Amino acid sequence: MTDWQPIYTAPKDGTDILLGSQYSERFYACVGFWLVPLNEDDIEGWTLPAEQMEPVIPPPTHWMPLPDPP
Repeated sequence: MTDWQPIYTAPKDGTDILLGSQYSERFYACVGFWLVPLNEDDIEGWTLPAEQMEPVIPPPTHWMPLPDPP
């Protein structure tokens, strides 16, 4: 498996990736992708599933490719 990489090296083409963020003593990880705005209502940035998002978690700082499915 690939090691965690700095977020600035992550693909910004809509590819699903594993995003990681350090908060206090915990490290959070979830699947997300970079959203490229398609219209003026969209906001460019990292998109995380709402059910995995907590308001106090800072933006992702690391990423890695998703593992191959079983």
